[in-house]
Amino acid sequence: KGKLDDTSEEEIDSVVALHNNMNEKTWNKVLEWEETVSSKQSESPKLLKFMGRPKDLSPKAWIKHNLLGHPLPFDRHDWTILRSDGTTVRYV
Repeated sequence: KGKLDDTSEEEIDSVVALHNNMNEKTWNKVLEWEETVSSKQSESPKLLKFMGRPKDLSPKAWIKHNLLGHPLPFDRHDWTILRSDGTTVRYV
């Protein structure tokens, strides 16, 4: 998608490993947050949808970039979960 144009083939395994590690950490944060806000749920939430949206900025990224001058984030993913009570929640 153009983000890794200057990355050598030998570096790709490391890039993929870092990306996967970040996604695993993020999923654990989602589970941790869900445990805090919906402690009455009988089961852990299930991941319904995981979607990469590299060209869309989250509200936080938009503020940091446009108002505070931070660089653009490398990637964005939206996580949609299903709680055991049937409600769905999207995390950006």
